[in-house]
Amino acid sequence: MTTPGLDLLFGYYELTTPSPNSSANLTMVPPSPSALKIASDVVIKTTLIIIMAGMGSTIEIKPLLQHLRRPVGIAIGMLSQFIVLPAVTFGLAHALQMSTYPALGMLVIGSCPGGSTSNVFSYWMDGDVPLSVAMTATSTVMAMGMMPLNLFIYSRSWTDEALVIPYVNIAISFVMTITPAAVGMFFRWKWPKVADVIVKV
Repeated sequence: MTTPGLDLLFGYYELTTPSPNSSANLTMVPPSPSALKIASDVVIKTTLIIIMAGMGSTIEIKPLLQHLRRPVGIAIGMLSQFIVLPAVTFGLAHALQMSTYPALGMLVIGSCPGGSTSNVFSYWMDGDVPLSVAMTATSTVMAMGMMPLNLFIYSRSWTDEALVIPYVNIAISFVMTITPAAVGMFFRWKWPKVADVIVKV
């Protein structure tokens, strides 16, 4: 069963001219991406790659391995990301008596994995960048299972339909986060002076 409200978000309707012996037909026509949308995607993804390369260039391997050997901070982050945040989002949506589509939209955002922006803020605030990057990578992997689970648990209040999980987008996000960060770490290990230049960029 299709949902008209969601269809309107991702496409537009076209009223075809009926023949004399038929009724009007309402068909769904998917929109083609505009040049501005394509340019925006390219700029955003390129910027993300540069930012993550810069973040990786600040990370030394030893502190990162310490977090992986004693993953207390990572575990606290995952508990907050996939247990506390979706539950709080669910409670807020009910407390604010939100309608179906805004509530589902907020629930999807509350169930998403952490993004690379947190790494930037950690760097700006002289925080633990290795921990932040490790948490971003871990949450992106865990989102493959935790995001559909949370949406299944909490979306029942507004819809009985299964929500589509963007697994491909999550995988792309993981690659775009980890690969440039790993390249930056390699530069920090082999050529520290080059890494310093990347950080400044």
